[in-house]
Amino acid sequence: MKRLFFLFGIFFIGLLLIAILYQNILLYFISNSIYGFPSFGKWLLVVTSMGIVVNGFGLAYYYHKGYNQPLLLGALLALLEICQGIILYLIVNNNAFAQLGSYFLFITGFKLIAGLLYGFSLVLSKTRKVIYLKIMGILILIIVGIALSIFSLVLMYPALEKNETIEFISLGLSFAGLLTPVPLALLFYHESKWSKKNDEIKANPDLYYALAGLAVVLLLIFAGKIGTQAYWKTHITPLSRKLAVPFEKRVYTNKNGDKLNYRLLTPYKITPSMAYPLVVSLHGGAGWGTDNFKQIEGSLFARMFSKIENRKKYPAYIHVPQAPPGSSWGNLPNHTTIDSLVFESINALEKEFKIDKKRIYVVGHSLGGYGAWHFIETAPDLFAAAIPVAGEGNLSKASALVNTHIWAFHGANDKNVPVSGSRDMIAAIKKEGGHPKYHESPNAGHGWGIIDEEPGLLDWLFEQTK
Repeated sequence: MKRLFFLFGIFFIGLLLIAILYQNILLYFISNSIYGFPSFGKWLLVVTSMGIVVNGFGLAYYYHKGYNQPLLLGALLALLEICQGIILYLIVNNNAFAQLGSYFLFITGFKLIAGLLYGFSLVLSKTRKVIYLKIMGILILIIVGIALSIFSLVLMYPALEKNETIEFISLGLSFAGLLTPVPLALLFYHESKWSKKNDEIKANPDLYYALAGLAVVLLLIFAGKIGTQAYWKTHITPLSRKLAVPFEKRVYTNKNGDKLNYRLLTPYKITPSMAYPLVVSLHGGAGWGTDNFKQIEGSLFARMFSKIENRKKYPAYIHVPQAPPGSSWGNLPNHTTIDSLVFESINALEKEFKIDKKRIYVVGHSLGGYGAWHFIETAPDLFAAAIPVAGEGNLSKASALVNTHIWAFHGANDKNVPVSGSRDMIAAIKKEGGHPKYHESPNAGHGWGIIDEEPGLLDWLFEQTK
C-alpha cells in the first residue's frame, strides 16, 4: 500500500476528530438545541460522509492485511452508522422524531452491540498482535460498553433520559469517543514510515486530493454556519433586545425553588375598576433559552400584541414565558414539560393583577402550537380560547375540548410539523360534538404567514369568554 494512502488516512481521521470535537463543544454549551439549527442537517451529512471515508480507510487496511473478522464487523458497524446518520438527518430536517424515533433507537442499540463485537474482534483476533489495534479495541469496549449500559437503562427507565448525571456521562462519552480513532492514526503513521515512496499506486492520488479539498471546504462552510447560529443562540441579538423593551422582565419562583423566566406586557392604559384578559403567548423553537429576552422574538404572537395599535384596540395582559433548552410546553416527545410552572405563574398573576378569569387565552406557533393544544387539554376549564398554529395535540384528549373555543391554523405544505397534526385534532373534536374553527393555507409551509389571511383573528379571540 502506498505511503500516500496512510498519510491521507491520518488527514481524514484528524479532520473527523476536529469536526466531532467542535460539535461536542457546541453541545456542551447549548445542549440539544443544536439539533434545531437550520444548518445542522447539512452539517450532519458532512460529518457522516467524513466518517464513511475514515471507515473506508480502515476497512481497506484490514482487507489488505487479511484481518477478516474486523473487516466484516467493521463493515457492519459502518453500515449501521450510515443508517443512523440518514435517520437522524430525516428526524432533524423534518422534525419527525415521532415517526422515526423508534427506528433511530433500534439502529442505535444495534450499532452499540455491533461496536462491542467489533471491539472484541480487535482484541481477540490476530489483530491483537498489532498493539495499536489492540488498544483501539480496548478503548471501544470500554466506551461502547458504558454507552450500551446507559442506553439500556434509559430504555427501561425513560425518566432517566433527562437526569443530569446521565446527560453528563453521555456527553463525557462523546468526548471520550474521540480517543478511539487515535490508535488507528498512530498505526497509519507507523506504516507510512515503512512504505516506500515508489510503491505502486493502487488508487488515483487525485481522488485523495479532491476528497480532502472538498471535505475541508464543506467543513469550514457548515462549521461557520452552525457556529454563527450557536453564537446567536447564546447571545442576545439587538433585535431581541429591542422587541423585549415593552415587556417587563420577570421571574416566577415556586415553593420548591423552580424558576420560570417570563415577560409581561400590561394594558396600554389601565382603568383600576376594570378586569383585563390574560393571553399566554408560547414561543416557538427560536425562543428557547434562559436569557429572558429571546422568547419575544421567538413568539410572533407576542410581537403582534405589542404593536401600539393592537395594545390600544385590545387591552390585555400578555404573558410570555421562556422554556429552557430541551424543554417544552407539552405534547413534544423527549422534552421535559414545564406546563405546571406556567399554570402556577398564571395563578400568581391573577392574585397580583385584576384579570378577567373568564377571558384567559393561550396562543402559540410551532413549539408553541404544540403547547397551546397541550394547555387546553390539561386545563380545559382555565382557558376560554386557544389559537394553536402549526402544532399537534393528543387525540385521546379531544373530548375535553368540546367546550373550548379553538381556531387552529396550519400550512398544507408544512415540512416541520405535518398538517395531519391539526387536521386530526379538529376532526376528533368535531366527532366528540365540538365546533372548532380551522384554517389551512393550501400553499403555505411552516412560516408565520398562515395567519395573515385572517384579519379578524384578534377580534375573534378577544370576543371569547367561558
